[in-house]
Amino acid sequence: MRNSYSKETKAAVIASLLEGQSVSRVARDYNIPSGTVKSWKNRQEHSDNATVSAVATQKKEISDLIIELLETHLRAAIDIACAIDEDYIKKQSASEVAVLLGVINDKAFRMLEALGRAENDDQSTES
Repeated sequence: MRNSYSKETKAAVIASLLEGQSVSRVARDYNIPSGTVKSWKNRQEHSDNATVSAVATQKKEISDLIIELLETHLRAAIDIACAIDEDYIKKQSASEVAVLLGVINDKAFRMLEALGRAENDDQSTES
């Protein structure tokens, strides 16, 4: 007959293992077969690895999207700069033209900063 253990007991067992206690010690302390404790430990480790892998995949996907957005933004900025009618620009004050260019460039630099932070986070999680 299989024993049924409460979520609290399972959580306490996992916490003890995470604190560095041995499987045999935890099994003895909680009066649970060591095979059950090993099974819970293996499931927890597998779950942790899957979570880390999923987060890494999401970070990579987000980084790829940021790069794609940045490329699109920069191409659009170039297209806008090339397409702006020279007469239109001459009618604008210098401050209005500066604001237009500033906004375009600010967005690009913010995306580059976000990409840099994402890459730094990736490197720190790999260490």
